[in-house]
Amino acid sequence: MSEYSKTVETIISRVTEKWNGSEIEKMVQEIDRKVPESHHIYKIPDNRKQLIFKIITLRRQRLETLIHERV
Repeated sequence: MSEYSKTVETIISRVTEKWNGSEIEKMVQEIDRKVPESHHIYKIPDNRKQLIFKIITLRRQRLETLIHERV
C-alpha cells in the first residue's frame, strides 16, 4: 500500500458520497448556455453533451468499483 492510498481512497469516497447525477447532467446540459446566439456554431451538440455525461458517470462508477475491490 502506497503512502497516497488512504488519501486517494478518502477523495474517491467523498466524490461518490456527494455524487448527484441529475445536478451534473444539468451542468453539462447548460455548459454553453451563455454562448451568444451569434456564436451558436460553437455550442456543444446535445449528443456530445450526453457523451460527456456518460463518460463522467462511467468514471465515477469505475472509481467506486476500485474502492469496493480494496475493502
